[in-house]
Amino acid sequence: MAKGQTLKSRASLNMIFLFQSNIVNTPVQIATGVAGGCWLFSHSLFLKSGGVLCGMNYNANGELGDGLTKSQIAPVQAANSVSKFATEVTHSLFVRADGALLAMGHNCADQLGDGTTIDANTPVQVAADVSQVAAGNNHSLYLKTNGTLWAMRDKYSGQIGNRTTTRLDITGTADNFHNQKNQNYLKVVTKDH
Repeated sequence: MAKGQTLKSRASLNMIFLFQSNIVNTPVQIATGVAGGCWLFSHSLFLKSGGVLCGMNYNANGELGDGLTKSQIAPVQAANSVSKFATEVTHSLFVRADGALLAMGHNCADQLGDGTTIDANTPVQVAADVSQVAAGNNHSLYLKTNGTLWAMRDKYSGQIGNRTTTRLDITGTADNFHNQKNQNYLKVVTKDH
């Protein structure tokens, strides 16, 4: 042991070395047939060809939808027949090929849209006839096939703008639907404007 170095600091140095020795310095293939994905610092979702939704990494709130609340170091299957999906740090949503919207994960502000504030570690259906979906910080948005835009959100921060706990229906046909991340408003572009 070096002069002045304590056992605690030497142990810390050894732990750092062990951690650093496990860093992957070359790419590692984790899946094949991937059609698209969303990779966050907390967890990742990807859609395989054929509509199989898979996820990995952080899962404390059930955001991977595998029925567990423990992190997964390898991809796990969340759902089949998925056409679109969105994810944020602690919750995830997807649209099945039949237009059903399902959500899973953290639900402190009813961002899953199931009328509760109870986390869901398996997908819960919240809407039908959905064509698009987006996830934000404690809020979620979806566009129905009839052109109405719906929101489930944090009642305290006002991400949608009306500061209520009920879903917001913005009528009109939306040509451009996307999540205005980190904004406190929702921009909807309609055919008339």
